[in-house]
Amino acid sequence: RSLYFKIALFRWMNSTVVYLGLTPFTLTLQGDVTKGHGIIPKMFGQFCMNMVVSNSIRLSDIGGHIRRHIKAPRQKTQHAMNICFQGSANELAERYSDMSMIVFMAIFYSSIFPAGFFLCAINLTLKYFVDKFNL
Repeated sequence: RSLYFKIALFRWMNSTVVYLGLTPFTLTLQGDVTKGHGIIPKMFGQFCMNMVVSNSIRLSDIGGHIRRHIKAPRQKTQHAMNICFQGSANELAERYSDMSMIVFMAIFYSSIFPAGFFLCAINLTLKYFVDKFNL
């Protein structure tokens, strides 16, 4: 529980409140995607980066592939080989804080960026299927 609260607070602050503090108030509602000013293009980019980067990192599982394909065939015993085929460790607090960060971003900026709810739904659906594949 303690780990979840620490990670969630850190992610909520870095993903939402920092953008609000760094953007001048006069550019808050500016939605010029080509220039990248304002909160709306930044939040759109944040949702898209979260969809692409975090899911692709979870899907690639570089350490797991190295253990299964390089280390496992070189083990001396069957027991040592079976240990190499175990899945990667999943920290439940990290997964829950990641999902709560996405929902928090959508709710926090819902008044000026209502499309965030659709991006939130797509992002959570992708995370569900990626986690299901990884497990």
